[in-house]
Amino acid sequence: MERRKKAPKHNIESHFFRKFWLDHRFHMPLLSQIARKIGQVTSSSNEAEREFSCLSYQMGTIYQNQKAVHVERKQQTAEHCRFKDALKKVAAQKGLKSETLGLPENTKKQ
Repeated sequence: MERRKKAPKHNIESHFFRKFWLDHRFHMPLLSQIARKIGQVTSSSNEAEREFSCLSYQMGTIYQNQKAVHVERKQQTAEHCRFKDALKKVAAQKGLKSETLGLPENTKKQ
């Protein structure tokens, strides 16, 4: 005998979340609108995850409308440059040979 799959249970927390913000949309219009938009985002969406992770990255006013992919690229470039600079400082302080660390030859102890 074939078993029927049970329908997924209704997410009561999600229902209360939407109802609360719909009921309070006139008292707190902007906050309600933001909360409802965030509530509509699919949690498994890669683009949504990127957007949320990039919210904490502070950009100037020029970059406000950039997509998360571009912000991530800027973050990675900045992190790479900071790591490279830190590695150069360590090499200079320890008197290590720069070719051992994969750095240009001009990194020597001053």
